[in-house]
Amino acid sequence: MSERLIRITSKKNEEIRRLNSKIEKYADDFKEFNDKQLQLNNQQQQLQAKILEQTTQLKDTQQKFLDSAEKSSELKDKVDKIENTSLWQRITRKFD
Repeated sequence: MSERLIRITSKKNEEIRRLNSKIEKYADDFKEFNDKQLQLNNQQQQLQAKILEQTTQLKDTQQKFLDSAEKSSELKDKVDKIENTSLWQRITRKFD
């Protein structure tokens, strides 16, 4: 009976070691997965920061473009006024 008990205990111990080995492998796999997930999260945060920075730069560039277009329009109006005045002066000189 004791030999049988020893065999059963030995088999149980072997099964426990096998299961513990599987548990350790799953734990290692989980740690590796978790590390990769953290790495991906960091990359995502970096990309979001870059997108935010580029969006801000784009808005700034758009505003500069709008300001430039407005100044260009103002300058065109001034040039038109000067040209019209000059033309009017040339026309009126002919009648003097």
